[in-house]
Parts: sequence; structure tokens; C-alpha cells
Amino acid sequence: MNTQTHSVTDQAYPTTRQRGRLAGSWFRIVWAITAKDLWDALKNKNTLAILATVMLMVAFYKYLPVLAAGARPTYLLVYDPGQSSLSIDLEAGGVFKAVSYRTYDLMITKLTEGDTPELGVVIPADYDAIVAAGGVPELDGYVMRWVSPPEAAGLKRALEAHILELTGVPAQVRLAAEPVQLRPDSKGYNVTPALALMFSLIMIGITFVPHLMIEEKRTKTLDALLVSPAGPGQVTAAKALTGLLYGLLTAAVVFAFFANLIVQWPLAALVAAAGALFTVSVGLVLGTLVENRQQLMIWAWVAVLPVLAPAIIILLEELMPAGVVAVSRWLPAAAIFQMFSVACTDQGAFLLWGPWLGLLLLWTAPFLAAVVWLVRRADW
Repeated sequence: MNTQTHSVTDQAYPTTRQRGRLAGSWFRIVWAITAKDLWDALKNKNTLAILATVMLMVAFYKYLPVLAAGARPTYLLVYDPGQSSLSIDLEAGGVFKAVSYRTYDLMITKLTEGDTPELGVVIPADYDAIVAAGGVPELDGYVMRWVSPPEAAGLKRALEAHILELTGVPAQVRLAAEPVQLRPDSKGYNVTPALALMFSLIMIGITFVPHLMIEEKRTKTLDALLVSPAGPGQVTAAKALTGLLYGLLTAAVVFAFFANLIVQWPLAALVAAAGALFTVSVGLVLGTLVENRQQLMIWAWVAVLPVLAPAIIILLEELMPAGVVAVSRWLPAAAIFQMFSVACTDQGAFLLWGPWLGLLLLWTAPFLAAVVWLVRRADW
């Protein structure tokens, strides 16, 4: 009696070893589908075209600020507590376009909003007295952390030569030992790589990933797998994993172009993974609903606009209604943008990025659940 009861119990409640074998089998099926999709995608011309487009667009975002700046003078941000004659001389123009600010903090804030190398400078309060006494005044210079040392040295030399040309009096610019860091709320050079990252993830998630589902519906089989039949959860997990891996690949391209900007690399990788998983989940829903590539070309743009628009709205919040901006901050694009902005700073407190990660995952979960439900109802 006890033996029979023990046998029934074992059948009803699998042992730890049995559960481990079931889990291992589940993941083997997921990886088998993923490996098939990864290989099939590499052989697909559409995949190569999408990856090439991503690389071209990332390069465009990289050099966009420089192209937009053109031949304009370099911005010189000036704080002059002593209201010296130098600040008046600097306004004459030349290689620098000088802009004066009332306070040191405001000058630094404006420096963080630049998207090309700029120089902030503090003129000593006794500048005129030093010049009158025949001395050589020293100005404190500031550059952003992402400005390379050769660029910073070039700005320093250019300003010293410019002052000598304007006033006939030499001056020394002493660059701060610690460059200026971006802040989580900065909207400067970090904006273009954030947009490049979102664009690359959208291209993979909403343009590439739906083809995986369309192909499965076209063939009506998983005949590439030499394993037991896959369930809806396994199909969804495998497609999501494939999209995630390609999303991380394109994110790596973005990070390579903007490596001088990123401070917290683990957080940047987390942003890429979470952002890719969200866009992939949207793409999988789209792929299960459309029937062919022609429909996908139409509906992909319908999906892209609401995904990307919140980031644009936040960047232009001064021009947007407050209610629209408030709603946009609860959408996934805002989470990706804010998390990436934190990754470009030296401030790593969990409260600065954790809530945004939670928001992104909360948006992702229902999309993946919807894919499982749609796959279960589909006639494969």
C-alpha cells in the first residue's frame, strides 16, 4: 500500500531531477529554434540590408552634430564675475562665439547641453588688475568628459591665441583636472546616441523580427527542428531570443561609435537588452497578426511612430503641451532614453534607472503574453 501510494505521488509531483530534465528539454527546444532562426537570418538578404541600414544610420547620427555645425565658430561659454574688459573683447567674435552667463552653475549647465566640443571659461574677478600690473592672467577652462584630450588641448591653445590676438595681452587657460560630467537630465551630446540606439532597436524589433513569424506561417511547419514539437511558449521564447541577440548586436555598433560618451557600461548593456526585448515583443505581435511582407511594410510604420514619438516629444517638451509630455514619460521610449542618459553619467543610484527599467518590463510582458496567446490560437 505504501509503495503504491509513493508511486502515485511521484507521478503527480515530479522529483527535482525530473523537473531539471523537463526544464533542460524545454530550453534545448528553445535553443534549437533560436539556432535555426539565427542561421536562416544570416542567409537572408533582408537581414543584411537591415543591418547595413542600421550601421549607416548610426554613422549618420555620429557625425550629424558636426555636419550641422558646419563652419560656424566654436561656442565659448563665459562666466565673468568681475565684469572684465576681456568678456567685452571676446564678444567681437572670430574663431569663438562667446556667450556670457550670470552664474558659474548656469554656464556649466549650458556646457552639458552642447553636442559638439565647446569650451567653458571662468575669467578671474581681478583680470583687469592683473593685466594692469603686467601679469599674465589665468583663466579656468572646462570641457565635457566626452571631449578627447587632443580636442581639449586644441581648444585651450585656440583660446589663448584668440585672446592674444584680440587684446595683445597673453593669457593662460588652465583646464580643470576633472572634466565636466553629464547629468541624468542633460540633453546634449547624449541625445543623438540615444536616438541612434532606439532607431537600431526599432529596426531589428519591428522590421526584422516579424519576418520570423511570417516565415513560420508561410511554411506552416517547424520542420527544421529535429526535436519534439515545440509549444507556443517555446516558439515565442525562441523568436524573442533571436531578436534579442540581433538587437544586442546592433546596440554594440551604437556603443562602438559612441564609446567616448558611455560611463556605466553594465547599465548601457542593460538598457540595450531591455529595449531590444520590448521592440522585439512589439515585432512578434505584429508578425503574428500580418499575413505577408506586403502587409508588414504598411503596418510596421504604424507601429514605429508611437514607439519612437515619446522620445521626440520629451526632447521638445518646451514646445509641447504639458499633458502630452506627462503621458509620454510613461511610455517605453522615454524609459529607454532616460536609462541611456543615466548610463552616460557617473551617477549610478538605482533610483535613477530602476523605475525606468520596471516601466519598460511592464510594457514588454503583456506583448509577449499576447504573442503566446496568438501562437496558441494559430494554425501552424
